[in-house]
Amino acid sequence: MIVMGDLTDTHSYLEGKTLYLEDLETARALDSSVVKQGKFKFTVNSGNDYTPVRVRIGHETGNPTSPYQVLGYTNPFLERTYESIFYLEPGTTYLERDPAVGPHGLVKLGLRFVDVKPQTAVAFKHLRFSSKPVKAQSPEEHNRALVRRYPYSVYLLNTLNESKYSLTSSEVTELLSLFDERLHTISVYQDLQAYATYKKSGSDFPADVVLKKADNSLTSAIIHPAKYNLVVFWASWCGPCRREIPHIKALYEANKDKLAISSISIDKREDHWRRALQQEAMPWEQYLVNQGTSFARLDRKYRLNAVPLWLLFDSGTKLLDYGLGTEEGKDAIDKRVAAVISK
Repeated sequence: MIVMGDLTDTHSYLEGKTLYLEDLETARALDSSVVKQGKFKFTVNSGNDYTPVRVRIGHETGNPTSPYQVLGYTNPFLERTYESIFYLEPGTTYLERDPAVGPHGLVKLGLRFVDVKPQTAVAFKHLRFSSKPVKAQSPEEHNRALVRRYPYSVYLLNTLNESKYSLTSSEVTELLSLFDERLHTISVYQDLQAYATYKKSGSDFPADVVLKKADNSLTSAIIHPAKYNLVVFWASWCGPCRREIPHIKALYEANKDKLAISSISIDKREDHWRRALQQEAMPWEQYLVNQGTSFARLDRKYRLNAVPLWLLFDSGTKLLDYGLGTEEGKDAIDKRVAAVISK
């Protein structure tokens, strides 16, 4: 794959500078190019199973207050809209200076695409899924029409991931089925499949599992009938699980009048679990699931091959939200759960 550009009469500004083509997902430079006579060229090798990724072009400025400058591109689909990110796609992407964009602020030049490739074109249209009617269409009709028109779009798949909480599990599953098969192997597609499964199958927490409490008693009833219920699957050996505990403690202290928390360890060794309980001092209910029938039932329902995994139920065991892995900021477990139970 090649990305090449011609800055024409603006090359005195960037002449001799090194530009970087950066993968936004990994924050890694895929290639670099020194501007010579106003021209630059990036080359990135890819296999047959390549999935387009979001990229941007930038350079170091030498200014400590603004050390990195990103180049911008005119959006040909939306008036007075400029982008800094596009999709790296097979073939050659050509960029040229846009003479209609003069220097303003930190932007010293604007670029435009000679020919906008399909993935970038969809992204530049800023399309969105909806939970409300759009013009004469129901939200379901609108959402289906989007995917049917652009079934190849990685941008739309990512947008569906952002919109999933406003859709039912059946809607998510149906929309996923409309995407091209070559997108089925990428992580965001598989995460959405897992989400739809959790949301659909999580309408009731299994009552036929046996869990060991810290006092050695056994129980199958962990759902509090008068509160929201947060169930967290974790393990003593799981670093991200342990790092998430302070967030859960803050959530518990702020909401223990309406939120019941249950941590279920999938540790194979009970002594490791008990040692972690002493170290972490979590003030809510703690359980250990044995690796026999009970674990198999939970694993079949919630796919416990990866932790931490948390599930938020209402008092009637209806699944309201879930999270896999650790997140930061607004997507951190304490922020996500607090946002739901405060409604």
